Amino acid sequence: QAGMVGINVGVPAPLAYFPFSGWDYSFFGDLHVQGKEGVLFYTREKVVTSRWHGIGDGEIWHKD
Repeated sequence: QAGMVGINVGVPAPLAYFPFSGWDYSFFGDLHVQGKEGVLFYTREKVVTSRWHGIGDGEIWHKD
């Protein structure tokens, strides 16, 4: 879990305001718009599984 996520941010520094939400049930207000729910709202989760061959392994290295 990341405590802070920056997307398209030139400088890796927090903004001038800080969220009043958290990862658990400790937050102020009724929306988690700057917490985990805010990140999930603007993203699509995707799982990618890939097999990486080492040098000398796989079909491209064993052409006869």
